[in-house]
Amino acid sequence: MKYLKFIIFCCLIAMFAFMPQAVFSQDTAAQKIKLTWMYNYDLNSRQNKPKSNPKLEPLRKITYKCREKTFSDGYAVTFQGDSFHKKTSDDESIRVDFADGAYGDLNGDGKDDAVVFLESRFGGSGTWVTLAIVMNQDGKFKNTDCIALGDREEVNSVQIKHNKVISDLVLHLSGEPNCCPNSPVKFTFDISQAGRILNAQAFRNISHAGSELLQGKMFGLRKPDNEAIAHFNKAIRLYPQYEQGYLSRANALMSLGRFRQALRDYDSVLRRNPQHAEAYYRRAFCYLKLKQYDLAIKDINHTIEMEPENADAYDLRGSVYSHLLKYKEAIRDYSLSIEKFPKMKHEPCSQWQDRFEAAYLSRAGLYAQLKDYPNALAGLSKVISMAPPKDDEDYICTPEHEKYESMKGRAYLLRSRVYADTNNYKQAIKDISINIEPQQKMGFAVSR
Repeated sequence: MKYLKFIIFCCLIAMFAFMPQAVFSQDTAAQKIKLTWMYNYDLNSRQNKPKSNPKLEPLRKITYKCREKTFSDGYAVTFQGDSFHKKTSDDESIRVDFADGAYGDLNGDGKDDAVVFLESRFGGSGTWVTLAIVMNQDGKFKNTDCIALGDREEVNSVQIKHNKVISDLVLHLSGEPNCCPNSPVKFTFDISQAGRILNAQAFRNISHAGSELLQGKMFGLRKPDNEAIAHFNKAIRLYPQYEQGYLSRANALMSLGRFRQALRDYDSVLRRNPQHAEAYYRRAFCYLKLKQYDLAIKDINHTIEMEPENADAYDLRGSVYSHLLKYKEAIRDYSLSIEKFPKMKHEPCSQWQDRFEAAYLSRAGLYAQLKDYPNALAGLSKVISMAPPKDDEDYICTPEHEKYESMKGRAYLLRSRVYADTNNYKQAIKDISINIEPQQKMGFAVSR
């Protein structure tokens, strides 16, 4: 028995000794990538531009033959230093820069292959980022395939595994300006043994999905409708993991009053990103409309945990408590909303003053319900005294159906009722008259 164990042990040693290297190949950890285009556009950060990595020198010496239209029109590129220049006409030229790269075994042969990132410029402001696959063939590096990631996209890191490149990207998929991609995408490129990208079309579909999303949003500027939803549907078909696609479709469905359908899409967003505060907030609004108040409170609490200064979340929770007839809790939340609204960083074209006035109006209505007339009158008078927002650039891009609408008309009407309840009929009649006959010289439209 002792000899039998010894013989088995020796056989195992021999088996591992002659086993192919592919079995022992190890996956690399995620490697950070530093592109240069961001430093070129930001004058303040040019001094912090990353220096060339000497370990990547062998990858700079090979020829890249990418056939992507956005990569040097298919020209073969050989670098002199970190850059390649070619004049294509009297007034046009091409520049390709070697930005960064990472080593790792792609085909399991125990030898380091590589992923390289190149940047192409054609004379305008754009910088096209290209991912190039480089294989180690008999000790020599050779570019075997490329794919364009897009204009001024960001690459946080790549991880090289057997037949896979796992990329952590930030792309333009939500209508962001060209300078500033803002859509995180994790995409795994499948690589053949010969170094070809097998799922290039799947990646290109992500960009096409972004275009569909943008078209849907453009239709939504007029007012969300079925045509906008059709573009969001197509975006999701092209890229089934498209978090922003589900969110945009849900928002459009919610605007159309299709709350149950919107709920399903908000669920899809939260399955992919459980920390998505906006999805919790908007799903809570749907629950409110469907009178599922406990679920609404639960979702708003999630939003507030993640964004404790979010005035809209307190305002919405105040509305839910109002429906539950919990007036003191509602007043507390409306007060918190009123306190936080002016401190929030407001996006261009957001109608925050409408919501600010509405919070005052809602709280005043609850004070009136509780017969706390002094506080009710103080809140209503505050709304009436507010100046309308300046007609500045922030409101030029606002969709027509979302433009600022003053709450003053409603405030006059409610204040007239409070005056009547306190037997101040003269002031009540005056407020009703103002509400019925809007004064053009006041400079705002009064709601009737």
